Amino acid sequence: TALTSIHLAMRRCLLLPLFASVSLLILCTVVTESTEHANSGPVNARAIESLSASPDTPSAAEFRIRTPVTRLALGSCNRQYLAQDIWQSIIEYSPDLWLWLGDVVYTDRMIFPGVFRASPVPEIERMYSRQKHSPLYSQLQKSTPIIGTWDDHDFGQNNGDRHFGNKGAVKQIFLKFIDELHSSPRWDREGLYTSYLIPISAGPSSASSYQVKLILLDNRYNLDRPTADILGAAQWAWLQAQLLDPAADLLLIASGIQFLPRDKPIQEKWFELRASFDRLLDLLRDASAPAVLLSGDVHHGDLLRSDCSGVGYPLYELTSSGLTHCLRRQSGPFHPIVKRVLHSSEALFEPFTLQNFGSIEFSASSQDLLFTLQLRDQHGAVAREVHLSLETLRESRFTSGSSSTTTPRVDLCATPALWKQVDHDQARVFAGLLTLLFVALAVSLIRSLVARCVGRVPHTEKLD
Repeated sequence: TALTSIHLAMRRCLLLPLFASVSLLILCTVVTESTEHANSGPVNARAIESLSASPDTPSAAEFRIRTPVTRLALGSCNRQYLAQDIWQSIIEYSPDLWLWLGDVVYTDRMIFPGVFRASPVPEIERMYSRQKHSPLYSQLQKSTPIIGTWDDHDFGQNNGDRHFGNKGAVKQIFLKFIDELHSSPRWDREGLYTSYLIPISAGPSSASSYQVKLILLDNRYNLDRPTADILGAAQWAWLQAQLLDPAADLLLIASGIQFLPRDKPIQEKWFELRASFDRLLDLLRDASAPAVLLSGDVHHGDLLRSDCSGVGYPLYELTSSGLTHCLRRQSGPFHPIVKRVLHSSEALFEPFTLQNFGSIEFSASSQDLLFTLQLRDQHGAVAREVHLSLETLRESRFTSGSSSTTTPRVDLCATPALWKQVDHDQARVFAGLLTLLFVALAVSLIRSLVARCVGRVPHTEKLD
């Protein structure tokens, strides 16, 4: 009995620490999983702060990026059913923020050259879901806050405008796709336009910092071509207020289509709707800070500069387009001709016609904010770049006296050749007529061949 008691006591002494260790291990696992689950929400919710709107401060940004940004990456034109390899290069670049410039997915389908069919809303939702859950893009979402605006193909209709019936439903799908904050005014707004304040630190040894204001425009929801109005009354009033923000040192203004080119035929562009283009330049001339423009849409990359915009300083534009497809492959043997046709007089370099994404790198000191506009190839290497300085833009602006209401605008620019002024509507009509001509020639040729073949068939006479 004594031996049995001793044996039981020894077993208890051994089991109790083992039981305690297992219990502690289980408890730690549960706590760890709970913590991970709490931190596994969308990155946007942790990286972006919603700012309270006030009637007294209509110029204030609607959101703020919580941490300083040194690398902003951007891009457009992403076919969800093509290879998504470029996202690996974007992940390796390690941006602090990703900006969509339109055509996040392609929701419409081409049924004839230049003719597209809009997809039903449930199908559009599946297309967005496919892109959101693609492996490499999902990986980027885990590490990088994502914001953006749209263009026509993700809006739901090629060259779509305010008359597209499903624009409200697709807008909700887009906002879910980018994990828009629940408090965002975009959920109830007639359009996707919004603004962000991005802090740029001058370093730990400096007390100064800069605020870059990123303004995202919606060039689809309220587009009215007959009146040449791209934004609509509400968005124009909002933009005018946003451009007067005293907190902004530099303005970045993004749109789904290009701003500056005056001499690119066929494609959509701001200059094509001249009333809106001139109105935008008027607002930029009176803005509180110099601006740089960002755009997508054209399936190639561009770095552009206008010295005759009338805003009082050199106006730069970075266009990044073609994440999954590009002009070089689309134009085939006609690439040299197409590349020359689409080369704008405002371009600093020839168009970059391979797959690409864009980037802006910021470097600040107590004296100046330096930033570099870049185009990067599908491997992440720099293909085109231009180095800019905030102080240089400011000095140019003050020297030129940009506040004068008589400042000339694009009338100072050389008039493009007539063939380079062809807009996309005229091009579609021309393409339609050309297609009909080819069809007529083909039918005529087939009829001629058939007639010739029938004429060669020997006739047999019926013998009595």
